[in-house]
Amino acid sequence: AQAAAALVHDEAPNESSGWAMLLPTTISNGPPRLLAVDVEMIERRCDKLRLPVKVALLQVSGSASGSSNVQTLFAGLVNAAAVDPALPWNLSSPSRQQVGLEHYDFKEAITGLSPDELMCGMASASPLADVQQMCATAMLQGATFLVGHNLCSDLKALHLHGRGLNRRMIDTEAMFPLEGSQARLSSVRRGLV
Repeated sequence: AQAAAALVHDEAPNESSGWAMLLPTTISNGPPRLLAVDVEMIERRCDKLRLPVKVALLQVSGSASGSSNVQTLFAGLVNAAAVDPALPWNLSSPSRQQVGLEHYDFKEAITGLSPDELMCGMASASPLADVQQMCATAMLQGATFLVGHNLCSDLKALHLHGRGLNRRMIDTEAMFPLEGSQARLSSVRRGLV
């Protein structure tokens, strides 16, 4: 709860660069919209800083008739060079060998990508600022609520903060807090069915 509270203030949670502030908006009386966020990250070993590499943003709009429309706003690789300019794929080959891939945990089991696949894909990756702008634009649209699992961690990785997040987050981790992935998955299934 403390970490989430730090994200809803106007000042960036820390001094690192690349933070984007979401401004508060008036919540309209229309049907709510959901902005589902999922971020896959790698981790810098020296300070445990998590850097986004894959992001999915889905917008779900409801109508008075009860139907919904799902739109994929973004699904792809993200280059977080604004947060960590020393990421291996931002460096020339000689510098890349000096930095070394061992300084990062690529979390292959989670991202589904090896370091080599990530490096090849980063040539066409979207800059983090573009993904931040997509989130900010979606949040300006009336009664939009962010939805995700461990949302605070995803927002930190995306370097998003500001009063625009106040009372507009739905974290499924709070709804399904059981320990252990198998128990959590069963709880999610029961809650959704």
